Amino acid sequence: MPSFKEKRLVPYTPQQMYQLVADVKAYPEFVPWCKALDVTKESHKAIEAQMTLVLASYETTFASCVVLTPHERIEIKNATPQNDEDIGPLRSLESVWTFRPCKDGQCEIVFSITAELRNSLLHPFLAMAMDKAGDEMVKAFEERAANCYSQTKKNDLTKNVSHGEPSS
Repeated sequence: MPSFKEKRLVPYTPQQMYQLVADVKAYPEFVPWCKALDVTKESHKAIEAQMTLVLASYETTFASCVVLTPHERIEIKNATPQNDEDIGPLRSLESVWTFRPCKDGQCEIVFSITAELRNSLLHPFLAMAMDKAGDEMVKAFEERAANCYSQTKKNDLTKNVSHGEPSS
């Protein structure tokens, strides 16, 4: 099965990155190819959701189980087409995020994704596309983190700078 794995150091904490990736309801706002996502069941350990992906002119909905290990790991597993009548090219799509603390409040993120096509003869073509797709996915989360957390850092900095200064 074609797969992709990427490791990056980001200037955010594991808690911040975990929260961002665990917020599956926001995926349609920024995740490439995610057209819609409907959470069907949610607990502190797992989220069940229906995610609609659009790949080129093909659209499919997957039932996914998102297994949560707070601040350490998020695994989207057993992602299968919603029903057997879906005869699109994807048979399954699974991904894993891990978050490790590093120095200075940074975090090492590792993202891996594996896809299986119904027609295994097409796997070489998917393998060629996986690097680009995986890279785009990681970049989307990095950009989302920058949008979410850079403003927080600016607000904290503004509070620290303005705290105790006389007003004009």
